Formats: sequence, C-alpha cells, structure tokens
Amino acid sequence: MISLHAIQIWSALWFFMDALLLYLVKGLAMLGILFGMTVPAAFIRDMIVLVTLHVSTLHWVMSLLYSQQITSISSFMALVQASLNQNFL
Repeated sequence: MISLHAIQIWSALWFFMDALLLYLVKGLAMLGILFGMTVPAAFIRDMIVLVTLHVSTLHWVMSLLYSQQITSISSFMALVQASLNQNFL
C-alpha cells in the first residue's frame, strides 16, 4: 500500500516537474555557453546524485541491518556450539 502511494507521489511530482524541465534544459545550455561544458556536467552529476539519494540511503540501512543480523547469528552459533561441546556426565 505504501509503495502505491510513493508511486503516485512520484508521478505527481514528475507531472509538475515536466513544465520546469524545458527551462532547466535551456538554463543548462546557457551555463554551457557562458561557463563551458564542465558546469552543466557537474550540475547533471549533482542532480543524478540527488535523485538516487534514496537508493543509496536504503542500501546503507539494509547493509547495516544485514551486518547486525550476521553478527547476531554468528554469536548465537558460537553459543550453541559451546553448549554442545560441554560434557554433562
């Protein structure tokens, strides 16, 4: 249910951004003419980083959780192995 709301919000944002996209492209062209190609290239790279920020944040959180899970499982396995190796007789 949450993913459907996220898709709907994303499509609404792109609907409004579509009108601004033409001005963005024209602005990038003017920056390229005035300051050379490096400024628009850096701006496009920054926009790509901002657009994919949610993916990199999600990756960081998931890898942190995975690391915690692996550490917990390995600790639990060490505990189980230690209790199995004890001689109760």
